[in-house]
Amino acid sequence: MTNARERIEALVDEGSLYYIEKNQSAVSVATAKIAEKPAVVAAFDPTKKGGALGFFEGRSLVRAVALAKEGGAPLVILCQSAGADMSEGQLSLSAAGSVFRALHDLDTPKLYLSYGHCVGAAAYMAELCDMVFAVKGQSALCLTGPKIVAKAIYEETNLQAMGSAEAGAKRGL
Repeated sequence: MTNARERIEALVDEGSLYYIEKNQSAVSVATAKIAEKPAVVAAFDPTKKGGALGFFEGRSLVRAVALAKEGGAPLVILCQSAGADMSEGQLSLSAAGSVFRALHDLDTPKLYLSYGHCVGAAAYMAELCDMVFAVKGQSALCLTGPKIVAKAIYEETNLQAMGSAEAGAKRGL
């Protein structure tokens, strides 16, 4: 499974899935049941722009949060993202801020499932969730990449050392 739709479909109860948004951006949004309980699911698609968070992705995520709030349902975020879409500049950063505010204000359970690298804005989202799950050997959550760390503080590192599932289990996020 590599795209958002495949991941959503594998997670939810068969026959319960209703897409709100799909194929419009790197984020798909759906309502469904998980273990017979209603939920809102937002999934990043790493096959589109590396799953980067841009204006349209931010709008989709804010919509997912609003649906969860309106229905009193948990929000499940499936994430593998390169972080903010730097080609969009300030629009991307504004979108990230809107997502952070919406997540902060959501009072239903927020679950974050990392199944790959989650950098920058995507890693910040994990901090705003109630529970974070990471796939051993695949997930890495960090605010910036190893190349920037090397340039900024002259320290050589890698994504696994910075924010792997194992590192997160030892030190926390």
